[in-house]
Amino acid sequence: MEEVHISLIAHFFLLMFTFGIWNYIWIYRTTKFLNVSPAGKQYVPVKKLLLCMFIPFYQIFWYYKHGEKLEALLRARGIFSDNTKDLYLILGIFSPMLLCFLMQDKYNQLYLSSNQ
Repeated sequence: MEEVHISLIAHFFLLMFTFGIWNYIWIYRTTKFLNVSPAGKQYVPVKKLLLCMFIPFYQIFWYYKHGEKLEALLRARGIFSDNTKDLYLILGIFSPMLLCFLMQDKYNQLYLSSNQ
């Protein structure tokens, strides 16, 4: 299983100073990682990345669908997680950067729980 663990401080600086490039790298890595989730179907990371890059508003849909997969993976690993996929949709519309931090924090929780 590929890891998507990165400190939130590094994630912040990468989002701020790479002019959006890190966001697309993060989308690719996250899509690949969430293919292990028991919810939903398997996605081809390159296709999802290209859709997020070139289709207006697709990234909002991506946040919602991958939020579902993230929540299912957290529950499958026995980590308490309130059902926040609707919050992902709202934040995807109004504050995508905040949503990236929220999702990355949950990935870090998965990483830490699997390494204990």
